[in-house]
Amino acid sequence: MKKIGYYLLFLGVMACGSGASNTSETKKSPNAFEVIYKSTYNGLPQKKYYVIDNNEDLKVLFSQMKEDQVPAIDFKDSNVVVLNMGQKNTGGYDVYPEKILDEGNTIVLTIKEVSPGPGDMVTTALTNPVCVVKVNSKKEIIIK
Repeated sequence: MKKIGYYLLFLGVMACGSGASNTSETKKSPNAFEVIYKSTYNGLPQKKYYVIDNNEDLKVLFSQMKEDQVPAIDFKDSNVVVLNMGQKNTGGYDVYPEKILDEGNTIVLTIKEVSPGPGDMVTTALTNPVCVVKVNSKKEIIIK
């Protein structure tokens, strides 16, 4: 009898919804972005988050990062977002895309910045965290 009670309780809990409804145009976009380059040391000294929409600017970026191989990107249907944290005095820093939302006319790319906590064991070298992200859309990109 206890098993039946637990089973019914489980079904009751599973049947309950939050009651929230998402009727707006905002949609999560699976496979909407891809990290094409990430480094702890090869970023640029100044903090800057920006969009690249052509091969020439992408080549310049990779040249500035002292990288010989530039990824092949079809800019007819994609853009590239550069997340450059700037120079840091220690390790333990990171930046990466957390989620991407299609809001109709725009794409909202939410990023996550990671910093070392007090007392964390980190390298004492200068670092320049950078993450380069291919976004599979030509819509305007808002970086949050």
